[in-house]
Order: sequence, then structure tokens, then C-alpha cells
Amino acid sequence: MLPSFMISFRETFEAALVIGIMLGYLTKTANDPYKKYVYAGALGGVAISIFTAIAFNSIAGGFTGTGEQLFEGSTMIAAAFLVTTMIIWMAGQRNISENIKQKVRESLDRKYGMGLALFSMFAVLREGVEVILFLNAAAFSSGSSSIVGASAGIVGAMAISYLFFKAIVRLNLKHFFLFTGILLTLIAAGLFAHGLNEFQEAGLIPHLSQQAWDTKWLLDDKSSIGGMVRSVFGYNDNPSRLEAFAYAGFLVGVAYFWRSKSKK
Repeated sequence: MLPSFMISFRETFEAALVIGIMLGYLTKTANDPYKKYVYAGALGGVAISIFTAIAFNSIAGGFTGTGEQLFEGSTMIAAAFLVTTMIIWMAGQRNISENIKQKVRESLDRKYGMGLALFSMFAVLREGVEVILFLNAAAFSSGSSSIVGASAGIVGAMAISYLFFKAIVRLNLKHFFLFTGILLTLIAAGLFAHGLNEFQEAGLIPHLSQQAWDTKWLLDDKSSIGGMVRSVFGYNDNPSRLEAFAYAGFLVGVAYFWRSKSKK
């Protein structure tokens, strides 16, 4: 449930942040008539995201056997890279608010309302696609999905966003994105390792298939606590050597690029 909550909460908050900054700037510059384009674009992004989710689940249900393993493994790896790529990109941004306002100014200068609609639509759609891919990857990894967790994340993010823009609550965005970024990176590392394991079981990667360790005696990943740790951090009580190397290598790689972007 926690991975579903975290991904939907963060991605929804990011989308709401973009839309909120756009609307706030339009209000500040007395361009309220252009708000309808922002709302229309955001609703369009939500509609396309819902259609994409339906299409994805329809495609996913058509695989069996080795094809299913390869599809699920590819989804996990793609989700891991997509989310961490966005996290690393965010680490290198110094003034996201000003960048968004610049985009709005450009559309206003040209009196191009459709530009605002497209900008808000893609902002929402980008986050929507990330949520769809990540939630499905997490479901493939844990064997179950959490609609409750995802729904709670969306509702919670919308509520916090509203309170944030109304200046009712104070939120340190730098610390927020740092904390959620670290947690999502750990989840992504587990998805990456599990995705490679799916390839291994499908016979696509025969190397390093030997068991790295067995900690079932300490924490069984099928127990209630072990299952929770598995779903959040990708814990496996008997991983292959490939999984173990992949998990550690993924974290080292993300940490390196994150640090490099943060210094710029």
C-alpha cells in the first residue's frame, strides 16, 4: 500500500504544483480569462491518463507464460528508470517556478491560449503515465495492487496542494522532494532487480542465477512484515546474484547522477 500511496501522492502533487503556479501567475497578472485553458488542458491530461490506464491493463492481460514474464519485467525496469530519471532531473532544477512562469508568459505574449492548455495537459499526462507504469510495476512485483493506497495518495496530494497554495500550511519543497525522491529510488531499485529476475526466469539472462543469500530464517518475505518490506524496498529473502548486484548497482548509479545534478 505504501508504494502505491507514495507514487500517486508525489506525482499528483507535482502536477498540482505546475497547475497551481500557472493559475497563480495568471491571477497575479490579471489574466483570469486564460484560466479556462489551463483547466481544460488539465482535464484533458486526466482523461488521456485514464484511457492509457485502460489500454495498458488490456494489453497486460493478453500475455501468458514467458511472454507475461518478459512484459512484467520490462514494465518494472521501464518504471524504475522513468521515475528515477524524473527524480534526478528534479534534483538539477533550481527554480522550477520561474521556468513555469516563463512558459506562461510566452503564451500570454502571443495570446496563445492553446499553448497554456497543451502545457498543462502534458504536465498532468506526464505524471499520469508515470503513476500508471509505476503502480502496475509495483503490482507485478508484489503480486497485488492497492487501489486504496493509490486513491489515498491522490486525495492527500490534492488536499495538501490546496492548503499549500492557500498559504494554510507551509511546506519545504526541497525537503519534500528529497525525502520522497529517496524513498521512491529505493522502491525503484527493488523493481529494477525484480524486473531482471523476471528476465532470468524467462531464460533471457542465464548468468548469475546462483542464490546470493538466504535470510528467510531472519525475515521471510512472505510474512506480513517481510511482505511489507518487500513491497517498499524490494526485499528478497533469497535473491539471485544478478538481483543483488542489480539492486546495489542501481542505487549507486542513481546516487552518482543525483549528486552530479545537485552540484550544478
